[in-house]
Amino acid sequence: MLSPPWRLDNPSADGTPPGAARPRGEIDLTLLERAVSELEVLDGELAAVLPEGDPLLCTVRVRLGCLYADLYVRNPTDDLRARGLRLLRGVRATGVLDPQEGRVAAIRLVVLLLPPVSLHGWNGKFDHGMETIDLGRRIGEGDPEVVADLTELRELLAGLVSESPEGSIEPMRRIIENLDMVGEMTRPDGAFRIDDLAVQAARLAPTMESPVSDHLRLISSMAAELAADEPDARITPMVVTDEEAATMAAQTIASMETYIPGTVRPDDLAALVEALGKGSEGEEADTAWWSAMGRALHGSRTGDPDLSAEAAELLGGVMASDSSERTNWLSEVLSLGLLVGTFTMGGNLADRDQMRARLDTFVDPASAAPHSAPANMPFMRSLQTVTRCAHLQLRTDEATQEGDSEKLQGVIEEALDLLGEDDEHDAWRFQVLYLLGQAHLAWGLLDGGMSALRTGLAYFEEAVKHPSVPAALRPTMEALEVAMLGASSLLDPDPPRVLEAVAQVRRTLDGPAAIPDQHVRTRQAIAFALLAVHKPMGDRSVLEEAVGELEQARRDLTERMSPDTRNSVLWDLAGAYQVRGDRERDDLGAAVGAAQESLKVLAENVLLQLGAEHGLEAARAGASRGLLAAQWAAVDGRVAEAVEALENGRGLVLRAAAAAAGVPEQLAARGEAELAEQWRNAVAGLPVEAAPTVSRPDIRTEAGTDTGTGMGAGSMEELRSALARILPPGAAPGFSIPSTLRRRALDALRLPDGDGSEGLRGLLGTPGLAELRDGLRDAGADALVYLMPGQGEGAEDGAAILVRRTGEPTALPLPGLGAQGREALERYLDAGARRSALPEGDLDAYDEAHRGWEAALEGLCDWAGAAVLGPVLGALGVRTADSDTDRPARLVLVPCGNLGAVPWHAARLPAPLGHRYVCESVVVSYAASGGEFLRAAGRGRMAVGERVVLVADPSGDLMWAEDEVAALRAAYYPDALLYGWHEDASEDALGTPEDVLCHLPGSPAASPASLLHLVVHGLAGLRPTDSALHLAEGRLTVTRILDVPPAPGGERAAAGPLVVLSACETDLSSRDHDEALTPTTALLARGATDVVGSRWKVSDSASAALMVVFHHHLTVMGLAPPDALRAAQLWMLNIDRRPVPGLTDELLAETVGNVRGLARVVSWAGFIHQGNPAAQAAVAGGRA
Repeated sequence: MLSPPWRLDNPSADGTPPGAARPRGEIDLTLLERAVSELEVLDGELAAVLPEGDPLLCTVRVRLGCLYADLYVRNPTDDLRARGLRLLRGVRATGVLDPQEGRVAAIRLVVLLLPPVSLHGWNGKFDHGMETIDLGRRIGEGDPEVVADLTELRELLAGLVSESPEGSIEPMRRIIENLDMVGEMTRPDGAFRIDDLAVQAARLAPTMESPVSDHLRLISSMAAELAADEPDARITPMVVTDEEAATMAAQTIASMETYIPGTVRPDDLAALVEALGKGSEGEEADTAWWSAMGRALHGSRTGDPDLSAEAAELLGGVMASDSSERTNWLSEVLSLGLLVGTFTMGGNLADRDQMRARLDTFVDPASAAPHSAPANMPFMRSLQTVTRCAHLQLRTDEATQEGDSEKLQGVIEEALDLLGEDDEHDAWRFQVLYLLGQAHLAWGLLDGGMSALRTGLAYFEEAVKHPSVPAALRPTMEALEVAMLGASSLLDPDPPRVLEAVAQVRRTLDGPAAIPDQHVRTRQAIAFALLAVHKPMGDRSVLEEAVGELEQARRDLTERMSPDTRNSVLWDLAGAYQVRGDRERDDLGAAVGAAQESLKVLAENVLLQLGAEHGLEAARAGASRGLLAAQWAAVDGRVAEAVEALENGRGLVLRAAAAAAGVPEQLAARGEAELAEQWRNAVAGLPVEAAPTVSRPDIRTEAGTDTGTGMGAGSMEELRSALARILPPGAAPGFSIPSTLRRRALDALRLPDGDGSEGLRGLLGTPGLAELRDGLRDAGADALVYLMPGQGEGAEDGAAILVRRTGEPTALPLPGLGAQGREALERYLDAGARRSALPEGDLDAYDEAHRGWEAALEGLCDWAGAAVLGPVLGALGVRTADSDTDRPARLVLVPCGNLGAVPWHAARLPAPLGHRYVCESVVVSYAASGGEFLRAAGRGRMAVGERVVLVADPSGDLMWAEDEVAALRAAYYPDALLYGWHEDASEDALGTPEDVLCHLPGSPAASPASLLHLVVHGLAGLRPTDSALHLAEGRLTVTRILDVPPAPGGERAAAGPLVVLSACETDLSSRDHDEALTPTTALLARGATDVVGSRWKVSDSASAALMVVFHHHLTVMGLAPPDALRAAQLWMLNIDRRPVPGLTDELLAETVGNVRGLARVVSWAGFIHQGNPAAQAAVAGGRA
């Protein structure tokens, strides 16, 4: 008697046709295998005594064959298939089976004849994929065995379909139709037309489940493009060895995985890479190319940048070899794509710049690159479209950030031309549509045109829904669509449509990811859309959904994801917590905490950049975000956290410069001596001038730029802010992967270390309150004061955060720093902008504009005292009306946002006889941040007269420069080394940037000067890193000052020099002022202890007089630099002033004849002190 599993009415052998739903795994596998073993024994025994065709023997064999088929479904192997086919074919041939047995045997034969992919779907196993590709090759070749199997399969299905249950008939008919189509594609000679392949693959695709349907669509589109280029083309199978066939199969799977993520399981990607490296002899270059592609693919899926670096190395070898024209050209193309992925997943901006340079050459009609591809290169049109779009994307990005409408319109015209060149069904047409959408949105935001905005949104929608979007990009495009719908709801609210799109895009979270952070970005897009819906609806459940998505995204973050992704997720979560504002769940505390973590990630990204120029570009959001987080904390009474937020956000480039100096030492301490040396060499190898980058909006908009995730009712500013968050910048890195070195170094520093090394977060750490208080006490300063402009939606008041020597910090609300209260500052900035915009040579217009600017400056000083510093000094207990000017208070100011443009020491306070300036009662020093204050305060002062270097304007344009330098040398520094336009300077002492750099700390050329005094032109550039001192043979930019190789040992000198910039606008940046990156702050970061700089262009005669008096108090009176500067400014204020000994000849006559002119604010208040605020005199060679 047969056991139950063998019964024909058992569920595992019930005759369910293929395609019908039947639960798997109902029969225990162990029981099934035991039954097979028993039947095999019984079959052997019966075969020994019964003739072939005996009914009992056939019954046993049909049951055994069915069990082989059941095992094959669970684990398809060639052995099980062969056994099952032999038995079931044999018993059917005898003709002794009853109808039920015959039907069951036919169904199990169908199971055994179907390819594994038809039984299980595409499961991502590499070996199964290779078998499937090989089967397709054999079908195409007309392999007799395969053709016979397929013919038998079709006949079996045709016989079964009429007797099958209703639910099974349609799936069976689809299989029959597919088999018929496969038969049509097969030719006796193994050749078939390309256009036939395109048509038949397109017909097959809708009948298959994903990803097989995606594979067929890909094959169809590729075949269609080939057929368009060569209509009569045929594919004729080549005679290849099994090894060659396996290599070609691996290459096919790699191509599919590129377009269809999930074709290969993540665990099997390494096997794919290994298979791609097994090429034929004599094809080493092609094998290396495929190996590079495999590594790039593996790296993009896993986020492992080392794989991308290996791919780059392989491609470099291919391009340096005598490879074929085709392989070399493809290497150039792959190198571009490789670094797009590297940059997207966490590379640095140097990657992007190399990509731009290569793309410029690649698309330039005058260069050989566009024409270097072989004439018969497949898919040439698609590759050209992709590269041209990438180039236009970069130009769109640059024009957007430069605010250049004309450039954007030029990009739009070129993109429209490109759209016209492509067929409506072109494989990459969606990319052109996407580009047009982004360019139109950027253009609309710049000019305020609603028509352009709506056009841009329409292009985006068309791009997202275009049928040519590859499977790899479909989830990303759908996420973009939901974000765009959220943005468009600011113009035309449509919550149901947005929520429907959210539900649709959530389904993509169950699918494979093309890049590691794909699902994280999708959740970000969902949250953005939900927040946009919540704003007009006020539905708390929608808000909770948004917070939940971002919290899950945060949990999904890993170190392998790009800093941009990690930073933006954390910042979006902070904004969502702030919007929710649930006090019971401490949402404000959670918002501040997420913001702090976001800023720490941003600091790491700044350090990842190579050079100050790129560091600033990465750091731009830091200051405004730190300011906003500080405001959240201060409003909630978390003043200590407000200080932490400000420190985390401010001076990121300066902090990175300081951290970079310590990186080699930390690496060496961790046993990474080679990495340490490579780090030093990379900085030493930076170009003299960085490549151009984009600029920022005018500093008038800096306060209040980043307002979190709260959205209003559709204002242009809100839409601009929203779109800036959901439209990523064009990722365009280069081929050589410049970020590899820094990324490896920072990864090494992230690893735990048992030797006490502080690691990455320690290098980038910000000071705590205890450190700030200790620093104030050591420097003899009374308080550190952060001045914060009010910002964010609904924020009216700004605030001052007061950190005293003892006790907890306090927050002082200041309505005068709110948006409405800062009118005087806005007028001042507007007046300066009008003056700067005038063409050269229009002296009358300039004089009028200058008078308007000076009037605005006077108003600014009145506002600064009454609205800001008056209340601050009152809160600190500083008496000003009758203060003893010999025992003044000492403050260190950290003005945030465009408050950095204000001369706070010249703020006017009420007094019995009119007014007093703050500097009459207070010694004011400025700092970019508390951390920068501590770094400078921790350095000693060198004896000023030890090694003095004086630089007179090399251009000879400054009328009083030579007189100023001559006076200083004659009166105070007779042994000074002279450079520039001076009769006593040697012929080779021209005063070049190299001359100045060699006297700064960290230079290997010479010992640093103790005093470096420069009387040169200085100008705030469009970028802070382009702000420069104008010297002989070039400019000394902030970039060149900061980008100095770390000294061996990583330590700065214990004492630093005094640097005096007797020049215009050396402590101001015309754009990103809140980054606090100016020549003054850069020199402090370079190792100076004190720097004197200026906020505006000062009359050079007034400047010369003030400087002589400053040096008199510095040398003769023995005052420290901040006190000497204050004394000089008080001397300028005093109309009864007496000349100091250094004022002689023409300079003395000028000062005597300009008694009241020197007392004007414009003549003296432009100069400020940054650095060590201590009053102690210098100690020769050591600390004050």
